[in-house]
Amino acid sequence: MSSPSLALDAIGHAVMADLRGPAQAIPLQICAETGSTNADLLSAEAWPQHPALVLLALVQTQGRGRSGRQWLSDGGSLTFSVRWPFSRSTSQLLGLPLAVAVAVVQGLEDLSVAGLSIKWPNDLLRRGRKVGGILVELSGQSAVIGIGLNIALDAVLAASLDQMAADVQPMQGPAIQRETVLAAILNRLVPALSVFNAEGFGAFQSDWATRAAWLGRAVRLGPAGSEVAQGTLCGVDAHGALLLEQQGRVSRYLVGDLSLRPIHDPAAESD
Repeated sequence: MSSPSLALDAIGHAVMADLRGPAQAIPLQICAETGSTNADLLSAEAWPQHPALVLLALVQTQGRGRSGRQWLSDGGSLTFSVRWPFSRSTSQLLGLPLAVAVAVVQGLEDLSVAGLSIKWPNDLLRRGRKVGGILVELSGQSAVIGIGLNIALDAVLAASLDQMAADVQPMQGPAIQRETVLAAILNRLVPALSVFNAEGFGAFQSDWATRAAWLGRAVRLGPAGSEVAQGTLCGVDAHGALLLEQQGRVSRYLVGDLSLRPIHDPAAESD
């Protein structure tokens, strides 16, 4: 029987074998289990000799999404974080989760995963169901980017979720392995982070728009259970802010959760 360390080494070798270009230069650390890869990389003591670093956890027990939501993960999930130094100011990093989402989707598209879209500000959908999420947290001049994806969704786990979920597996053909997915994403993400640092979100705005969920449809913006605004989703600006058309004018929003809802029409009730 092989030791756990040998198993981790084998995973690392499998990932490294598929890395290309700039992605080959970023250090990769792998652990069997941790609470949160984001929390680990936010620690000043975590591999200080490597400003840029990838940390993969085979199991993550305290994964977090945006607004403190729990991200459930098991052996069928891909959970990893990337620490990356930026020279841009905090205010210039607003669009970073959207740029990351573009890179992740492009990596999955390279593996012929179809039906993907990006829900502002940080969710990844497949045929309308959540397949992954992104959490960006800042620490000094660095950002820690947490990415969670459903690789092969367990039926029991899916039943415990509070929303419809999907995974990246094809309807037919051989299964896609976690290591293959990680390498494909890093091949897109590592160069994308360099581009973002140099040019900002504007370099990704067009690619985001072509993959945007619900573009041109009626949406509501809230937090969950309440409403801040409603309107027609018309995209994002060059900084990553959400743009909603409301009664002929476009309004800009920086935070909130989108839901797909028909806009209330009082005239319909009088028919």
